[in-house]
Amino acid sequence: MKEGSVNTTWKLNIDEIIRQAEEGESDIIINWESLACAGDAPQPMSHHTAFVYEDQLYCYGGLLGMQGQDSNADFYILNLKTRVWTHKSLKQYQKVKRWVSDPGNPTMKTELEVEEECGCEARDQHSAVFDEDGAIMYVFGGYVAGDKANDLWSYSLNEGKWTCLHPGDYMALN
Repeated sequence: MKEGSVNTTWKLNIDEIIRQAEEGESDIIINWESLACAGDAPQPMSHHTAFVYEDQLYCYGGLLGMQGQDSNADFYILNLKTRVWTHKSLKQYQKVKRWVSDPGNPTMKTELEVEEECGCEARDQHSAVFDEDGAIMYVFGGYVAGDKANDLWSYSLNEGKWTCLHPGDYMALN
């Protein structure tokens, strides 16, 4: 298969494989099942990470689109009981003060409060783990806008908040 993105969902029954092994079956049969899902499914996706928490599959990051042209910064969540996808934006904003030049008088500056996006940038080919006790996903590195990254972030499912644990020291490849 040529590398690319797909948006099909598959299930493998591990318990059945274990049962066959425990019963000493010489030819273990592995059957993948294609799942019919509804809802706000992601575009074809690759190079993402995923974890299961409270009967939901969370997919984060990766490349979206048939050719993987757009990095993903959000969660796509599949309810494993209902098989319905939902999309959750993980964007955060903070209010900051900025000095802005007056268009009529460039030497005059005015301080304005503006909202800026903050939080973990969209990325692909990163590593992620999930701490079930704290309901926290940790994300390390990957590619951000085509450049290698070595930053470390946490995302609290309970608080809906990103925290930068280490900013990294990566440099743009351009």
